[in-house]
Amino acid sequence: MKIIIVKGDITNAITDAIVCAANSRLAPSSGECGAIFNAAGYDELKEALSKQGYCAPGNAVITPGFKLNSKYIIHAVGPIYKDNRDDDLLLASAYINSLNLAINNNCLTIAFPALSTGLYNYPYELAANIAISTIYDYKRIHDNDLAYVYIYCYDDEIYKVFNDVHYKYINDWKRNINDIVKLGDTLKDRDMRVQAFKNTRDLYMNDKSLIKSIKETKKNTKLYLEGFESNKKNISDDSKLIFERLSSLDAAKKYAKLGNVALLNFASGTHPGGGVLTGANAQEESICRASTLYKCLNDESGNLYESFYGYHKQLGNLYSDRIIYSPNVLVFKNDDKENTLLDKNDWYKINIISSSAPNLRNEQISDNDLYNIILTRIKNIFEVALDNDIEILILGAFGCGAFSNNTLVNAKAFKLICDEYKKYFKMIIFAIPDENEEKSANYRIFENILN
Repeated sequence: MKIIIVKGDITNAITDAIVCAANSRLAPSSGECGAIFNAAGYDELKEALSKQGYCAPGNAVITPGFKLNSKYIIHAVGPIYKDNRDDDLLLASAYINSLNLAINNNCLTIAFPALSTGLYNYPYELAANIAISTIYDYKRIHDNDLAYVYIYCYDDEIYKVFNDVHYKYINDWKRNINDIVKLGDTLKDRDMRVQAFKNTRDLYMNDKSLIKSIKETKKNTKLYLEGFESNKKNISDDSKLIFERLSSLDAAKKYAKLGNVALLNFASGTHPGGGVLTGANAQEESICRASTLYKCLNDESGNLYESFYGYHKQLGNLYSDRIIYSPNVLVFKNDDKENTLLDKNDWYKINIISSSAPNLRNEQISDNDLYNIILTRIKNIFEVALDNDIEILILGAFGCGAFSNNTLVNAKAFKLICDEYKKYFKMIIFAIPDENEEKSANYRIFENILN
């Protein structure tokens, strides 16, 4: 479960549920409550709430979302600030009861306002501390039950307070001794990954078959610009949408012999191979440690480099719809922790589509803006696949890891494009790994939205 502070209008949130700061009578009010009524459909929402009756402070009720992007509206009643401990407990209860309602209605994502900070006059810093500590306490028990919890702040002042409190909270938490131990393990793993990539690079610089393969891939590599449309649109007789709890490469290995396969590389927009040189462990780095991809992308002297990486360095963190298509990349290692070498008879080739999701780690955009960006980016990916006669397209939770994209937004964009393009492919596969052998939040969101 990820907790994210957002500056913006909660009525624009693309989540399973949004929370309305309600009064006990569940009547329309001013501020964000009034905005939610107007956006959802004033008469429909008012009628639905009239059947609920009274809701005491600290409690919450649920209604449909009507015209909102969200399926549900959870109406939480926070306390009016009177500077006493009981009210602090009621405010915490309003968050807890809202989260319980979300889980009980199969929600994976929920957006809160800063409860009780408007007409109910809770001091911003106190309200922020209660909200954030309560949600993190809840996370300890329900970490796998929800994917994202957002707190939407309606103006700059309250956003700064909530953001500062959140930043302090997570940094204090990181100083816990257990997390220091985990950090040490992470550093050891990172060093191991650096050494694994050095071995990969040594192999493809000295093995004749790998050298030949790299030369052929680079010779046939293509750059596709924004808005590309292919003329190749042949309808498949039997199209399937498949979900796999596998890494991208493990899925590619499984399906490599069943047709012409392309794998979407969640590429860095500015550096070939992302952070593979320093032991980073996102999807692109994993591919580069096991294959010839890094060498095929890393050619600083060529026009390809400037037209993709150089272009994005000037453009900024949202990047563009541009794509590098690398045919017949040779995979010669396993995608395991040690990156063990495959038997030479088991080496296999796949086509790689390198596209960059928006990097939102230090960038904030609205869910609607993200949806529109991802929509055109995915469409370009599918068009490039069609142009290269791809039969089996392996995708995943594009941008929803290191680049901090909203999984629900990206899944909804994939849903729209898959519905349009599915008929042109033999298989579309969403490979979303799960180290804990349970369905991860990203997996569950994509499976729920696309099925």
